[in-house]
Amino acid sequence: MFDELRKIESLIDEGKQYLQTRLDQLKLSAADKSARLLSLTISVFLTAAVFFLFFVLIAVAGAFFLGDWLGSRGLGFLLMALLTLLLAGWVWSRRERWIRRPIRNALLRVLFEEEKKHE
Repeated sequence: MFDELRKIESLIDEGKQYLQTRLDQLKLSAADKSARLLSLTISVFLTAAVFFLFFVLIAVAGAFFLGDWLGSRGLGFLLMALLTLLLAGWVWSRRERWIRRPIRNALLRVLFEEEKKHE
């Protein structure tokens, strides 16, 4: 009778240890995925900020160049604004392929990378 109780207690203790280990593993996995998502978000944001700054500086330089070439800085800035608007419309029309899909794929890769390793 006592042997059976000891076996049951041992089984319960092993079950508790297994659950605690599994919980710790889930916490570590969640922390790892969160850190990778945060680093991906920060790197995408910083890259976008650098490209934005580059684009703004190129647009201003182009506006000054066109203004000097045409003899009117106002006209140069107007033409550059129209060119920027056309470029923005072109990028907007391709946002699914150039923006949404790559970001979605990167996020899914970060979230489900571990599952692929185990398969």
